Amino acid sequence: MEIRNIPIDNARKQEISQLREEILNLETYVDLTPFGLGIYKLRNEGDGILWDITTIPSTVGSLDGVELVFGHEINRKDDETWDNAWGNSNKGKDVLYDIVFYDDTYIIITPLWDNHGALYYWGYVYLCKEIKAGADLFSAGILDPDIVYKLRELPREQISRLELAEKLGKEF
Repeated sequence: MEIRNIPIDNARKQEISQLREEILNLETYVDLTPFGLGIYKLRNEGDGILWDITTIPSTVGSLDGVELVFGHEINRKDDETWDNAWGNSNKGKDVLYDIVFYDDTYIIITPLWDNHGALYYWGYVYLCKEIKAGADLFSAGILDPDIVYKLRELPREQISRLELAEKLGKEF
């Protein structure tokens, strides 16, 4: 059976290799490697996935017909609510978020959680080119709190969670 599946396995590997090469050749959305995150690429504005080309998964799966050949972040532009991951500490309307503008990209830094939560994240950063309703909004989990400290060394402004939700057209 394994010998019979060799052509199918080789075809799949070739398809994955071609897709990786295509993604590698896309224009860079933002390079956040100096801060401990990845190099992100987006095929088209409005796409559901932002590719993290610094992360290659151990197994390739698919999501809504998309082969997940690199690490990926999900576009949250169509989500109705704003930053409400289970168990986080960002629940109050007066909680302040840091906004950094770096390499033509807004990086929205949520307050770090008191303890790591699901998937060992300590919180999230959100990436977008514009802070407005309907704009692409990608979330990236923070695995190491030092990422946030490095980002906060950049010039930044602070905005309340409520005001940010309004600007992004999200329910609060």
